[in-house]
Amino acid sequence: MNFTIDSVKKISADDIAMHHRVLRSGAAEKVKNFSRAAIHAACKTPGAVYSISVKNPPQVIELSVVLPASVARLNEAQATRLEQELHDAAESILAKFFTP
Repeated sequence: MNFTIDSVKKISADDIAMHHRVLRSGAAEKVKNFSRAAIHAACKTPGAVYSISVKNPPQVIELSVVLPASVARLNEAQATRLEQELHDAAESILAKFFTP
């Protein structure tokens, strides 16, 4: 399975209408769940563009975020802290897939 999500600045009325069509369609439940979330989620990172890919096999998860120009350039300390926080967030999310 290869599943990619690209986020945009805001969800327009046309986007919402498209998500409603998806919900009424015969689309897979994962796609319907994404559409439900997109309708109800408020963007906390306006202008950021997310690319998320889950490939199986091999089991590889990739996340890329392009920050808008309005976000100040990170200094070395901020970049180090961001790397650690992203690691911690991913570890917390992925832990449920590991068996003791």
